[in-house]
Amino acid sequence: VKYPFIVTGDTSFAFAGMESLLEAVARDVSMGVIILDNGGAGSTGGQKRTVEIYNVPDNTQLEEVDFDKTDGDDFIKIFKEMRNRKGISVLVVRI
Repeated sequence: VKYPFIVTGDTSFAFAGMESLLEAVARDVSMGVIILDNGGAGSTGGQKRTVEIYNVPDNTQLEEVDFDKTDGDDFIKIFKEMRNRKGISVLVVRI
């Protein structure tokens, strides 16, 4: 795989994805992480998220967008930019 993308929810990322992200950084892996941020745990009843998801490693590129204000062409442009970067790129999509 030339440049993998991972798609995860905000709560899943906070409780399981951060460790994987740290491992990828340590191994100098280039990849894109797309976090769908609805502010809570939708699959278990909608509890509000109580942990921070924006504490990514310093050398990680972080971008945030609002789903309602971003169209398909914007997302394609963002994904292409992420794919051309070295290292980890994180896109948080607030939904």
